[in-house]
Amino acid sequence: MKTPAGVLRITGNGQEITEIHAMKPGEIFDKAAEPDSLVLEAMSQLEEYFRGDRKTFDLPLDFSRGTEFQQKVWKALVNIPYGKTETYAGIAKLAGSPGGCRAAGNAVGANPFLVVVPCHRVIKTDGSIGGFGAGLAAKRALFDVEYGDFHSRLVPQLERNRIIGVRTPQLKKLAKKIAKERLAQEFMEELPHYYYEENNLHGFLIGCIASTPREALDMTDRFIPFVDNWATCDSLPAPILSSDRKLLRERIIPWLDSHEVYRVRFAIVAMLKYLIDDEFIKEDLYRLAELDTQEYYINMAIAWYYSFALIKQYDDTVELMEAKILKPWIQNKSIQKAVESFRITDERKEYLKTLKIKGRR
Repeated sequence: MKTPAGVLRITGNGQEITEIHAMKPGEIFDKAAEPDSLVLEAMSQLEEYFRGDRKTFDLPLDFSRGTEFQQKVWKALVNIPYGKTETYAGIAKLAGSPGGCRAAGNAVGANPFLVVVPCHRVIKTDGSIGGFGAGLAAKRALFDVEYGDFHSRLVPQLERNRIIGVRTPQLKKLAKKIAKERLAQEFMEELPHYYYEENNLHGFLIGCIASTPREALDMTDRFIPFVDNWATCDSLPAPILSSDRKLLRERIIPWLDSHEVYRVRFAIVAMLKYLIDDEFIKEDLYRLAELDTQEYYINMAIAWYYSFALIKQYDDTVELMEAKILKPWIQNKSIQKAVESFRITDERKEYLKTLKIKGRR
């Protein structure tokens, strides 16, 4: 059957699927008999998967051709969730051989059930995609299908067809590669972008191209009106902004009064990243408490900020929460996220739980 990952040959013995193999260019398959009902079911499930209608497979697979260790690896592969990845070292550990990374890699490569046993979800420790029996193009195609679906659930305000499925490390690598080329400038001037990944690439290019904090803020200022989701927004605060925190504060604090949702969220996220340690001032806690909005992505950013403030500026933040002047949802969400942190002592966690506001939303 033809798929985005290439032409797959599916064979079975009537009781179990015995192999799902990627046909190589020029390879000839002797179609001696019509596919049985089990092979037809496998084809049906694969079609559903490539349409985005199926996340797991329900097929009997014959693992008997593999060694005991190979079978353990293949079973570990089946447990990697849709849209997620695991490293070769992680697979070795799951198969009961923590030091057997090379052996695990060989077992992954010997997987006889492409796609259904998702060896394409195994990557190198450095984040690169590694090898794949059906070829790297096929592996990228499978990544695109799965990661696109996974990410569309994280940014539900975007239509699925606007998400390609390119992973963040690859976008950052591309940004570094083209940052000094004229192509980058031309791309950044062509607004609005259509694809989610194009917006993210634009944000990463700001970080690569801007040579001063002022330039980074100017570029961000121009781009923010075209930002339409929280994930792109949160990738925007360029590291170079940390080199002039005074300027950063002067520029972004007025943005808190903006009517643009993602301009306000950018300001809050930048405060969280760069103005909550030595540059922290108590007034920031009360400034955010005064924001009166029903916008979910702003309120979520505020809660995120306070959860970090409870870690880094505990006394001042607890004082604010004891006064219970925050919106109940924000106070409760902040405490919830802070309690999940390993950087807060158990004693403090127990006290924070008593500051939740009950019966009010």
